[in-house]
Amino acid sequence: MNVLISILLAMFIVSMISFIGVLTMALSKKSLDKILVTIIAFAAGALIWSAFLRLIPEASEKEKLRRFIKDILITRGKIRKNNWIIRIISKEENNLITLQKELNRLFGVESKVNKRINGVGTIYFEMDINKKEQVKKLIELNFLSNEAKEKWLKLQK
Repeated sequence: MNVLISILLAMFIVSMISFIGVLTMALSKKSLDKILVTIIAFAAGALIWSAFLRLIPEASEKEKLRRFIKDILITRGKIRKNNWIIRIISKEENNLITLQKELNRLFGVESKVNKRINGVGTIYFEMDINKKEQVKKLIELNFLSNEAKEKWLKLQK
């Protein structure tokens, strides 16, 4: 209900501001010339503010996506035995492809998605982050569990 009241109030305010534009039509040319610069300044400010408000949800979504990716890497990212490759396994290829694209877009981390078959014939998909520089980025971003970080650092020695 609170959101509905806010929306209605905002619509009322915008309508009243528009009504001011109608009132200016009743002014004489001399009066209009005096306030024209002020009106243009308010219009420019309104446009800039409107553009800014449209960016806030996008920034919020980007931060949510960042936290979601971090949670996935911390909970599902594992270091392969005897090497420094990080892998995430899924039954759904599309999930890993989406994760791969977002990792690259948001953080510049490159990875590969491969199709695998286990010993009993079950198909699964694996996303590998196999370049040392990429793994170091994830460590710097604090995107790996402490266990995975320690294992990776031991393998580097």
